[in-house]
Amino acid sequence: MAPLLKGKGVCSGIVKGRAKIIKDLTKIPEIEEGCILVMPFFTPIISLFLSKAKGIVTDFGGVTSHAAIIAREFSVPCVVGTDKASSKIKDNQIICIDGEKGEVYEIESIEEDKSKQKEEVDEISKLENFLESFINSVLITTKGSYGGKWPMPYFNSLDVGSMISWYWADFYLDTIERLKKQRVSALDISKKIKYPSVFSRSLYSNIELKYQEYPAEKIKEMSSFISKITHPCYKSDPFCKDMTNILWDKEQILKNFQKEKIILLKDIKDKKQVIKYNGYLRAITEMLYFYYDNLGHEIHGPYKLDSGELLLIREWHDLNPNYFNFPRNLSYDFIRVYETYKPQTDIKIDISNRLYMASKIEDCLLGFYFESSGKIFDTDETFTLINQIKKTCEEGVKEITSISQSQMLEKVVYMHFYLLKQLTDILGISCNPTKNCIDRISKGITEKDKHLFRSLIKIKLDVNKIRELFDYRLKLPREFYE
Repeated sequence: MAPLLKGKGVCSGIVKGRAKIIKDLTKIPEIEEGCILVMPFFTPIISLFLSKAKGIVTDFGGVTSHAAIIAREFSVPCVVGTDKASSKIKDNQIICIDGEKGEVYEIESIEEDKSKQKEEVDEISKLENFLESFINSVLITTKGSYGGKWPMPYFNSLDVGSMISWYWADFYLDTIERLKKQRVSALDISKKIKYPSVFSRSLYSNIELKYQEYPAEKIKEMSSFISKITHPCYKSDPFCKDMTNILWDKEQILKNFQKEKIILLKDIKDKKQVIKYNGYLRAITEMLYFYYDNLGHEIHGPYKLDSGELLLIREWHDLNPNYFNFPRNLSYDFIRVYETYKPQTDIKIDISNRLYMASKIEDCLLGFYFESSGKIFDTDETFTLINQIKKTCEEGVKEITSISQSQMLEKVVYMHFYLLKQLTDILGISCNPTKNCIDRISKGITEKDKHLFRSLIKIKLDVNKIRELFDYRLKLPREFYE
């Protein structure tokens, strides 16, 4: 930060305080304790007031001037020879002087600089926490090894990512730049984000981007942006570090949750069949979004109710994207399920919205009800909807298993770009793949693309290896270069 004024430092020490301007030496103003005296030049009269002053600044003088000698005698930090301190500094302005370097700073600038530094530290802290939470979730999920190709019968996720990640990342960064140009702040974006876990999945592309030697600073920019816009979404436990996903505060729960609408599980005759609705909905989102299935769901909670029961909220959303036909059998693009559980139920949710439950659902679920766009379903309507969900799932299996490899590949590419929908919706633009990306997939999967997957399955995934995969600062494990 550049100083406001420069002169000669004649008595060392750094102090800050309110400036007291003294121009007329025949009329010495009342001097407050802790002020910094600012004047054209120094006279012996001022010596009487140095017991109150914290520092001295003059327009004129050198290392042997009166001001310099007296300041050293009183051990008061002093800057002389600034040329225009008494005219440039305002009375009562808060300033800081460095009596060794001979510099005078405007304290507001210092505070702004400190505030900027604190903001940068906060952003780094958010990014570190975000990465740490994601890495831990991957470690728990993989349990030491990378899985297979489900649910794509023709290729695996990394083959596709290796093909299109560069184009996807360019589109992502262009979207960020557009938001900046429209002066949409990170906080404004976070207020519009309903489903923060979606963005965590973009970190999976870090493997492919690093493999393609995409610039590390650009990968950092994307990761940092995600951590910045999603952090405010969490009411507590940011990034699900403690395995809870708390997106609603008490007021939102009171406003939205209607306990009297709960359909009690004990009152349902064929409860084992009924509670499969989550399994069907999950299968639908996996068919729609493949390995990024949480593009279609946000499970949040658990919230502790006054009764001691736990409330889990499952929001199944974007159930009818434009690249599949089978979801058209489903009457609703959005379904929210409120579920109550026994108080002792162990429920965990990670940053990528994976749900862990120690007990079987029929042993701990007390009741549930469905809602869509303000409509709450009664018991009969609920059973009708569950049957419709099951039928949609069956139709999805038929469509998935009947399409060609090239058709499947195109749909996977659309799914990658759909990851950015919450951002492109703010801008009012499409999240469809770019033309150069579509042109690339028409060339098919190369041996280089396949090498990425072959390398990954060789690796024993401990926490350090996983960090190497996803942390923008680190190189990929050596197995990728063999």
